[in-house]
Amino acid sequence: MELIRNNIDRIESLKERLKESSYEFNKILSDKKTGTVETYEGKYLVRKNYKDGVQHGLHERVHPSGQVMSRGTYFNGQPHGLYEGFQVTGEVLYEWNYHHGKLHGQQRNYYDNGMLKRTEEHHKGGPLGEFVWYYDNGQVKRRGSMTGIYPSGIWETFNRNGVRTGRVDLGHGYN
Repeated sequence: MELIRNNIDRIESLKERLKESSYEFNKILSDKKTGTVETYEGKYLVRKNYKDGVQHGLHERVHPSGQVMSRGTYFNGQPHGLYEGFQVTGEVLYEWNYHHGKLHGQQRNYYDNGMLKRTEEHHKGGPLGEFVWYYDNGQVKRRGSMTGIYPSGIWETFNRNGVRTGRVDLGHGYN
């Protein structure tokens, strides 16, 4: 019975902390204040910075172990610059680049073993340039280029040993 009572007390304490953090969050937004707000989304601690009531600065999601799960910056309410995701072990899962809220530049995703999974080029939110997918052993799986939303140019596929298994020329990609 004592164990149940202790757990109920812990749950009530957590509820109060969530109410307080939500209140602080809403107060900052309504008062257009500047500062750091910490809230919980499920089991993750989320830290967001605000300037004049708008998300601006560091944004982090932290695992209960203390390991940062994702980190990036916001500029006037939009992701801007490098945004990274991590495993609980600290290994990088992704590196995405933003320019005023839109994917821009090279984007990278990684397998759990740390090997590169995919690279993509984006320009102001749209795919543009080389896209490469990899097997978890590091060999290229597929590669080609994008022009806007369309695959274009030469696209190739490979097996796990790096031997090319397919090739197609898509031209300008508008067909």
